[in-house]
Amino acid sequence: MDKKKAIHSIFFWALIAVIGMTVIFIFSNSLIPPEESGKLTGEIGEVISGVIPPESGIGSFISKYVGKVAHFSEYGLLGIEVAVFVYFYLQKCYKWGPLSLFGAMLVALIDETIQYIPGRTASVFDVWLDVGGFAFFSIITYALLYLSAYIVRRLRSKREDTEN
Repeated sequence: MDKKKAIHSIFFWALIAVIGMTVIFIFSNSLIPPEESGKLTGEIGEVISGVIPPESGIGSFISKYVGKVAHFSEYGLLGIEVAVFVYFYLQKCYKWGPLSLFGAMLVALIDETIQYIPGRTASVFDVWLDVGGFAFFSIITYALLYLSAYIVRRLRSKREDTEN
């Protein structure tokens, strides 16, 4: 195995591991008792209020909906990871992108279903919020990856033209 293939393989398995750890992180958050979850949400809200003034519209929104922003963000992180994996390893985003969205919905449904702890409830709204975060960040990631590939191709093309 040459050096390039070895690096490619290491990156592949590292990305798979990171995606798996993110899913475990998401599921573990659903198993936190409501008292602890509420306390953690309050502490995060206080930290955010210290950074973004609550008087500002965005600061007020984030402080009020910390839990919902967390749902959107953690699935957004998963969306970025899956988009990078699809782009570099499956290379057919038009085919695998929608399928990965279905996978995200499945993870979100399982995430809401495992909330069997008394005081916690499953929410269809949270499933849609999760899938929305995944889709939003996936699309942004795909766009940035394709834009960067386009720029690199254009620069290489210009360099080749000036060399000839």
